Amino acid sequence: METGGNTANAANGRREPSSAADIQAALSGGVPMGRWQEGLMFGGINPTPGLASAANWFPRTEELGPEELRITFMGSAPFIRPGQMNTSIFIELGSGDNFVFDLGEGSVANYIAAGLALNQLDKIFITHLHVDHFGALPWLYMFGGWAGRWHKPLRVFGPSGRSPEFGTAHMVEGMKQMLTWHRDAFSVFPVGQGHDVDVTEFDFRDNGGVCYDENGVKIIHWQRSHAKDGASAYRLEWNGLKVVWTGPSSTRSSRRALMSTSPRPSRSCARSARACRGYPRSWGATRWTPTTPRATRPGTSPAGRTRGCS
Repeated sequence: METGGNTANAANGRREPSSAADIQAALSGGVPMGRWQEGLMFGGINPTPGLASAANWFPRTEELGPEELRITFMGSAPFIRPGQMNTSIFIELGSGDNFVFDLGEGSVANYIAAGLALNQLDKIFITHLHVDHFGALPWLYMFGGWAGRWHKPLRVFGPSGRSPEFGTAHMVEGMKQMLTWHRDAFSVFPVGQGHDVDVTEFDFRDNGGVCYDENGVKIIHWQRSHAKDGASAYRLEWNGLKVVWTGPSSTRSSRRALMSTSPRPSRSCARSARACRGYPRSWGATRWTPTTPRATRPGTSPAGRTRGCS
């Protein structure tokens, strides 16, 4: 990088190293009231007080406002490879509450990299029982309880199946049986309730049913068409904000129906996503506030994508 102070040296064929000020300017480009447009993917986005940079985002560097929510894609694909994990969506509320929607294999690595403690992840909502949407649950169950979730059980929410053996409760019971040796080995530690699991299995046919209603947060569900009976989508409502996660989908685009109807949503998704706008066009972490019907800020990477951890 060359600045005005280095022009003469550049003319003589010599390049001086960038100064600390130059480096800071490059890292913080896009700060509100400065070069805001650098960090935008599309118009109509307004900065929020906690925004450190519109161009770049680093975990634990931005405080979430009391009326904001943040969505981070911790995984986004059915196949695992370096830098890409199975599907998992993390929603943080300004109230301090948080929710995990799907927990695919490998996604826990991104939760840890984001600076989250395992015992913070105690409410897991599963859309369906393809293993790329819940494969990390056994690991979180064992190590989350061991690492601090001593005073409360792990809570798992998910749909029923056409018959009991295809439902979420049956899956969790099988997981616990699979982990009998591990659980017994960890019994030497004072885990308290860390080995308890509280399963809420709802009827997948109960379109519009409420599976969670606590502390001003309501989460409803409805059935989705995905391989067989027992797949569901969710809508989280809090503080005038709504987030829709369709999870399973027949199209890639409708699967990404966050804060919006997707380009080709099903009728049930369109109804449930009503009034949710600000559709992020790629995976990443995004913040919303209730002061505007659209996203207040999708932060982007230098490549111009909505930022993400998958």
